[in-house]
Parts: sequence; structure tokens; C-alpha cells
Amino acid sequence: RSVLVIDALLLLVAVIGTRLGLKTLRYHFALRGGAGHKRVLIVGAGDAGEMAVREMFNNKSLQLQPVGFLDDDPSKKNASIHGVRVVGNRADLVAMIEKFNIDEVVIAMPSIGNGVVQEVIDTCDERAVAYRQVRGIII
Repeated sequence: RSVLVIDALLLLVAVIGTRLGLKTLRYHFALRGGAGHKRVLIVGAGDAGEMAVREMFNNKSLQLQPVGFLDDDPSKKNASIHGVRVVGNRADLVAMIEKFNIDEVVIAMPSIGNGVVQEVIDTCDERAVAYRQVRGIII
């Protein structure tokens, strides 16, 4: 009977180890930026920002490399979402564009007012940085 229990445990460890190893490798290579990828800063570290980063990692044809998040929630400061850190708040946008040599800004705040979004867009226009806006999805 002990052989069956040991065999089951070894099989379980082998299956879990293989799946975890493959996910770790996939995640590791997803974090590495490719040549010619645009460096992206995401404004908004909520659900929309998390989905945007996941899409950037899963869809290499976008050629976008997420560098960091900006979020006004102080509890998210220095947090990490899919390996991408929250580096500051919205007031730090200009400094972070220069610090990280950002090519594009993704505005991932679908539920916030248009005035806040317009401020981010105006800042991007002043710095000649491209921007994209994530729209909310209603199912």
C-alpha cells in the first residue's frame, strides 16, 4: 500500500512542478522586452490596468513593454502587478516619462471623470508622448 501512496505523491509533485515551471518560464520571458518594443507607462493600477498589462505580455504583436504603473491610491504604492511595479501617482507623470524614457502612456481609468483623463492627455501632448485609452467593457 505504501508504494501506491508514494507513487501518487510523486506523480502529484511532478505534475505540479511541471506546470509551475512552465508558467514561470513563460512569465520570465514575457517580462523581457524585445528589441523595438515601445516602453509603456500605465496610468491606473486597477482592473483595467492589470488587464492591459496581461494583454501586453500575451500579445507580442503589440510590441509594448510595460515599465510601471501610476496610481493615486497610496495603498498601491510599490505594489507589483504581474511583475510591473507601481512607481508613483498621477502627479509624477512628467517625472516618470523622463526617468523611464517612456514612448507611450496607457490610460487605464475607465470609471474616472473626463477631467482627470484630459489632464493626462494634455501632459502627454505637451511631452509629445503617444497615448492610448482603455475603455470600460460592459457584459
